[in-house]
Amino acid sequence: MRDILIFLVVGWALTKVFSRPHIGVYLWTWISLMNPHRLTWGAAYNFPFAAVVAGATLIGILFSKQPKRMIWCRETVLLLLFVLWMILTTVFAFHPANAFAYLDRVLKIQIFVFITIYLITDREKLNGLIWVTVLSLGFYGVKGGIFTLLGGGVSHVLGPANTFIGEDNALALALIMTITLTVYLLFQGQLEMFSRILEDRKAA
Repeated sequence: MRDILIFLVVGWALTKVFSRPHIGVYLWTWISLMNPHRLTWGAAYNFPFAAVVAGATLIGILFSKQPKRMIWCRETVLLLLFVLWMILTTVFAFHPANAFAYLDRVLKIQIFVFITIYLITDREKLNGLIWVTVLSLGFYGVKGGIFTLLGGGVSHVLGPANTFIGEDNALALALIMTITLTVYLLFQGQLEMFSRILEDRKAA
């Protein structure tokens, strides 16, 4: 049942990606951070959802008329230089075969990071991406918190198997990094509320 649900949700979202490719960024982020397919036991478990979403997003970039722009600033230039440095050090690694396996994994992520920069062009889209990030990782924080309270804290809280957050310390680090984003969304919501109040007062 979970497998069918994942396929239906991703399939429905993919129909939106071709006209609004930034949704592909949301979908790829959700799959990459939360790894919902790793919570299943059937065909969805090893299905390459991220690769399919990445391909659909690239097609959407080609045909969508939505605004897109690459932001070349200090941070993006440094990130690009860092990626090039990783490629260079991999070429001269002591064990190139093992190093190239990790480089392949890292490059796929970094390419989509630049795609994200290219497609997230305004505050609304950025806030949407932050919401996806917080909810994707926060799911395991809430789930793990309930598990800890019910179990008396005697067991480890783990993320989905065979993922970046599968190990307890990795999951803890991801959740800690999410705190600042959660605080941002909290204050963002308050600012929007105050803005609406001021607009209503001006209109009155």
